[in-house]
Parts: sequence; structure tokens; C-alpha cells
Amino acid sequence: MRNVVVRCCALLLGVAAVWASLDLAVEPYRKTVEYRHAEPCQRAAPRMDACIGRETGRVADKYTRTTTTGSTEDSSTETLYYLRIARDGRTTAYEVSNGLYGAARRGSRAGLDVWQGQVVGITVRGARDRLAPSAAGDLTFSLFPGWLGAGLLLWAALGGGRLRSLFGPLGTRAFAWVWLGLWTLLPAGRIAAHGTAGWGIVGWSVLWLFGAAVSVPFLFGEETGGFRAARRWRLRHRPRR
Repeated sequence: MRNVVVRCCALLLGVAAVWASLDLAVEPYRKTVEYRHAEPCQRAAPRMDACIGRETGRVADKYTRTTTTGSTEDSSTETLYYLRIARDGRTTAYEVSNGLYGAARRGSRAGLDVWQGQVVGITVRGARDRLAPSAAGDLTFSLFPGWLGAGLLLWAALGGGRLRSLFGPLGTRAFAWVWLGLWTLLPAGRIAAHGTAGWGIVGWSVLWLFGAAVSVPFLFGEETGGFRAARRWRLRHRPRR
């Protein structure tokens, strides 16, 4: 009886999390899709905030940040590239690609694509980067509670009702679900803003497969009650030779 109550509570919490997440994601998704369909501004455009305008800035500075993860023997290093762009009397730093970083020089002219006051594109000396609007990031964060709620729903349907089976040994199952959610949702905003064309989506697909390969063994390493029942049913109905 206790397990049934726990599973029902998990079901209600999961439904509430998914509903709240979708409700929070409506406005960011609408704004992101609005940006995706925005056209370059014309001189006689009635609403300049509905189109993508062009401005000119300057590269005030460029710098990198390097982060190292892992142990001393097995570590990985990631380098992030930044340009500090001077525009309208203020300076803002933007994370850019290695190609744009290499092409930029301090003092270089920077062509800026601007949508509703946000810089969504930077062009310097022929190299160009597209940036996602802030609504794309808001969309990703809005969807994450729904991912956690979906995990609760999955556990309520297949789990045995024990909290230990929800979190797994030392919390590995919960961590694996969050890990897989990060790999799944991080590109969601950029895909909504720029679509699925290009090599970027291929790279994210490869990374997602890697994340899934790491996560799945921890998610299903110990069979939950639902999986045990399904296994017993298959064994019971397996044709005899």
C-alpha cells in the first residue's frame, strides 16, 4: 500500500511539473520562433523591433577562458573564445566561435545584427557568427522542470514504489536522468532559433548519443518493478521447444 501511495504522489508531481514547464515555455518559444522568422529591416519598416536591423560596432578586446575538468591523469581542457564589442557607448562580451575569434583584431569594425535590442549576429573581417536571442536560453531553462517531471512519470509507471529505486545507488539514476536531460535540452533553444540545418545539429547529435550511452546503463542498471514484471511475462509466454 505504501508503494502505491508513493507512486501516486510521484505521478501527481510529475504531471504538475510537466504542466508548469510547458506553461512557462510558451512565451519563450513564441519569442524564439518570432526571431526565427524575422526578416532584415527595410527602410520603411513599420515596426523596427519585428525585423533584424544592422548596426556597426568595434572590437574593443578579445580573450579566452580555459577550463579543465577531470583528474590529473585523465583530464580534458576546453577553451572558450570571447569578443568584447563596443556599441552605443557601452561594451559587451560575447562568446564566439574559434573562427570569428581568429579573424577579429582589436579595433576591427564589427557588423552587428540586432533584433529587439539584442545582438544576434556578429561579422568581423568576413567571418560571421549567429547568436541566439535570450528567449532561446529561457526556453531551455523552462523545459528542464518538465524533463524532471517526465522522469517522475516514467518511474511512477515502471518503478517499484521504493525511493531507493527512484534515485538509484548513491543517486546515480537521478544523476543520469539529469545528465541526459542536459544533453537533450541544451541545444533546444538554438534549434528553435536557427533550425536544424548545418553541421551544428550533426555535432549535437553525436554528443547526445555519447551522453545517452553514458546515462542509459545507470538508468536501467537495476531493473525496476515494471521491468521485472515485463520480464516475468515474457518468460511465462515464451514458446517452449
